[in-house]
Amino acid sequence: RWADRHPDDVDTLVEGPGGKLVWYHNRDTGLMHLDRDDRGLFADRIELDGREVSNPINQETVSIRALQPGEYVVNVLHYQSNYSEPLPVTVKVEKLNPSVSLVFYGTRELGGAGDEQTAVRFTIDADGNVAGTTELQKKLLTRAVQASKS
Repeated sequence: RWADRHPDDVDTLVEGPGGKLVWYHNRDTGLMHLDRDDRGLFADRIELDGREVSNPINQETVSIRALQPGEYVVNVLHYQSNYSEPLPVTVKVEKLNPSVSLVFYGTRELGGAGDEQTAVRFTIDADGNVAGTTELQKKLLTRAVQASKS
């Protein structure tokens, strides 16, 4: 999530075990799905009860419908930038079943178009539990672009 009504476009990229990627060019893969590709102010207006309404919230959402053992990598990408100032982006990862638990909550400052940063990497064990997290950086964009061209 980034500042409400901010015009910049930030994208979420998630790599699951085995290297499968979810991102704006591949919204579904295996058990992962990009639920919301938010593009800043673009297309934030909808008609509701005959009135045009603006959705001010800038937020991307990825769902993982069932956990597979292995490592997941969650990256944020500053896809389109309108200002020279860094853009703070908050990332929250929650595990919902059997109860809600916070896996990660943190902020990254994106430095302009093309800046990709790893927010968190987490590992799921054979029992479906989070076995550990790290913030070790791993670029996913180059891999995602190559995969979309194949």
